[in-house]
Amino acid sequence: MIKKILIFLFINIALIICADEADDFYSKGDDLFLEKKYNEAIECYKKAIDLGKNNVGVYNNMGYALYNIKNYDEAIKFLKKAIEIDPTYYGAYLNRGNCYLKKGLLEQAKQDYYKVIEINPEYQTSYYNLGIYYDEIDDFEKSIYYYEKALKLDPKYLSAYNNLGYVYGKKRKYWKAIEYLNKCLKLDPDHVNSYYIRGICFLLLNFYEKANSDFDNLLRLDKISSENYILKLITLFKISPKKEYLNYLKFLESKKNDFDKDSEIYKFINFYLYYDTNKEFYKTYDSKYKYFLLAYKMLSLKRLKEAKIYFNIYLSNSKHKDLFYILTENEIKNIFFI
Repeated sequence: MIKKILIFLFINIALIICADEADDFYSKGDDLFLEKKYNEAIECYKKAIDLGKNNVGVYNNMGYALYNIKNYDEAIKFLKKAIEIDPTYYGAYLNRGNCYLKKGLLEQAKQDYYKVIEINPEYQTSYYNLGIYYDEIDDFEKSIYYYEKALKLDPKYLSAYNNLGYVYGKKRKYWKAIEYLNKCLKLDPDHVNSYYIRGICFLLLNFYEKANSDFDNLLRLDKISSENYILKLITLFKISPKKEYLNYLKFLESKKNDFDKDSEIYKFINFYLYYDTNKEFYKTYDSKYKYFLLAYKMLSLKRLKEAKIYFNIYLSNSKHKDLFYILTENEIKNIFFI
């Protein structure tokens, strides 16, 4: 009898030790997640689960960490487990919906976002994500409706202001877009996306100096995106095709060595500056902006027929008609009067 009691005690002590150890790994995983060390967090969550941690939090957090490293399929598996444990845990539906959205499974994403609202009608992020969903399917009116709902629940929701600006921009209501982007930038003067969108809107409205100012801020905050340099290039071409544009080419030359030679931005600068003298590089340069840059290069050399050919190739290869596409499409129509 004493032997059985001792065995029972040893088993319980072992279980308690394992439970404590599992809690430690779970807690450490959360700390690492907050530091954005997602791979390390995932390892800790795995150990917590292996040691018997079986609550909704660990599976949800594991799924969200996997989402952040773009492993959407694995993330969905863990988020499904979280939902099985607690079908009322709306965070898991939200995170799974985000995974579905990234995978292009839009209907599944929508269902999860509506489920979040069903469980918690006051959770602003679910309305915001529905705004993203409806933007993806080009239902701009519903997208605006849900972004506005998110703002009613949280009047300082920066991303909702920014995305409303983006949607109104795609609707070609540029001043309305600027109105929302101004609100976003008032709350956060360093909001990169809002400078990007507002700058394009100003360009489309022919307010070139304002666009130029926004793109200066954009480049101050994000020096590695080729698109930002292209926007600056277009703007300076509009302001003063000879003087400012040539000065900007010198600026690109001075910046070239700031970047690693294998980086996309280094290749972009090299391609644009030296196309005439190193045409072999043209064959190896792979970028969605390649033909757009070639078209602008031909424009700067006053070779309009070639510019038009390259512009048309660029447009035919553009799959998603975002604001940048709208801008460049307008540019082509303005240049060639088509």
